[in-house]
Amino acid sequence: MQGLHLTADLSQCQCEHHWLVDASRLGSACEHAVAQAGLTVVGRLFHTFDTTVHGPGGVTATLLLAESHLCVHTWPETGSVTLDVYVCNYGGDHSHKARELLAQLLHLFHPTHTLQHEIWRGQQPTSPHTVDLPAGHTIAPPMTTPAIILAAGRGERMRPLTDTTPKPLLRVQGQALLAWHVNALVAGGFTQLVFNTAWLSHEISSFFDASRNTDGTFKLSFKKSQCLDCSPPDLPTPTCSHAFSAQFSNEQTDFGGALETAGGIARALPLLGAHHPPQPQDVFWVVAGDVFVPGFAFTQASVERFRASTHLAHLWLVPNPPHNPLGDFGLSDDGLALNLPKPSPPLSGDPVPASAPRYTYSTIGLYRAELFSPLWCDIAHGNPSGVKAPLAPLLRRAMDAGRVSAELYTGPWTDVGTPERLAELNAT
Repeated sequence: MQGLHLTADLSQCQCEHHWLVDASRLGSACEHAVAQAGLTVVGRLFHTFDTTVHGPGGVTATLLLAESHLCVHTWPETGSVTLDVYVCNYGGDHSHKARELLAQLLHLFHPTHTLQHEIWRGQQPTSPHTVDLPAGHTIAPPMTTPAIILAAGRGERMRPLTDTTPKPLLRVQGQALLAWHVNALVAGGFTQLVFNTAWLSHEISSFFDASRNTDGTFKLSFKKSQCLDCSPPDLPTPTCSHAFSAQFSNEQTDFGGALETAGGIARALPLLGAHHPPQPQDVFWVVAGDVFVPGFAFTQASVERFRASTHLAHLWLVPNPPHNPLGDFGLSDDGLALNLPKPSPPLSGDPVPASAPRYTYSTIGLYRAELFSPLWCDIAHGNPSGVKAPLAPLLRRAMDAGRVSAELYTGPWTDVGTPERLAELNAT
């Protein structure tokens, strides 16, 4: 006997209201998701509860599967949902199908927050998800997701500002660029942060030293009006702070300079907790320290959808800014990033030529450590030789294999790449 049991508690779901109250529509959507995941329905029961003083009743949707079962329960009054997926792996490993089914349901309900557990039933494989508990009690603890903020670049186009200040520490609307990312990540519950540094690396470490706690964690203060985790902002004090851990991968000290994006991420893999060889659960956020994206939310729901997929990366793309009119990557209707050929640049004053649209990579993404292992990347785990390598070739190779997903982000976003763009942000 051996199987995989997945549970997920979803809160503040942003889906259409009928998915929470219409048993027939929800049941049909569940059956479609089961079929898409490659599982087999052998029985079904859908029930809508009566309306109460709190509003419309919720739904229970249960599907009996040849492989075991799916149960969904909704609470429309709070926008909450619980999901329960179990597959027996007798006669074949259906674990990837269970994760795909869960991913489709997460996409359907679009929760703001997700708490997910994996429970191996029966004889379980060796896995960092499992823990030893008394007989009869087997549960997997929640997986944590670290993040790396890329902060190693020289910032040549920002000179002379970056002659004495690393670009991620330049201030936008009263906060260091890098601090905006820390705020957003910690507000989303991602408190294990890694920074790769090179140019003026001591300035970045000193920036954090002033906020070090006695227990080794850090706290940065934010204006409540700029803190994504403070609502409403008009609280008794004008600032707030949230604890997080910080580790530094100093490429200047180790190799005399920056290793470019792929080289820097590969170097930081041990700090990000990645196994060698990499495991499917080795997932982390990546964001460049020199972009300003004040409304972006780093959410657990995004992580869970990505974990449940087989993709190596999930990218957030943005509409093309004036300095990158031809974009970087395409986006398919089913959410895959596309390695489209770059069109010829137009003559001065001419419009961008019509072709399949390409969008600009925002520098925000979720990644699996597997992308930085053989088959996709030639750099050894931890990059002990200090190999310099860009990220785009790895992504394009994985896109050609259909292993990179993406979505379009249309909120405010600026690549703070020139003094003029920085001045424009601070003038608003």
